[in-house]
Amino acid sequence: LETDEGPKVDWDSYARYCSVSWDTLTNGESVDPALVRVFVRPGSHYAGEYLDQKKWLCFQLETPDCGETLYAYGKVGEENAEKMKEIVLRAKNYRQHMTLELEAKGKLDGACLFEVKRLVTVGWGE
Repeated sequence: LETDEGPKVDWDSYARYCSVSWDTLTNGESVDPALVRVFVRPGSHYAGEYLDQKKWLCFQLETPDCGETLYAYGKVGEENAEKMKEIVLRAKNYRQHMTLELEAKGKLDGACLFEVKRLVTVGWGE
């Protein structure tokens, strides 16, 4: 970022800072929503309480900081989920980096499931 004092690095964005470690998020220890920086793609893994595609949108999450398969769900018709869908479908290769607030919902069928609580920003800055 260019500032009056010269260029500065937004460390949280550069380092893909998350408010909770991915190990904590994926092993079921996290109970509060967490701030994460991820790549978001359209998803098709409807499972558990997120089986109904008429009620839920599925997003596949990617981060080099976690080796797990990650999916997040947003309610159809809710502003956060609909905006995420619109942005991802317009993005090159249907892949967009976003900062999200997610609630961990456990593992099912070998994948870690999350519910989208808030789209903080498109990109990794705040």
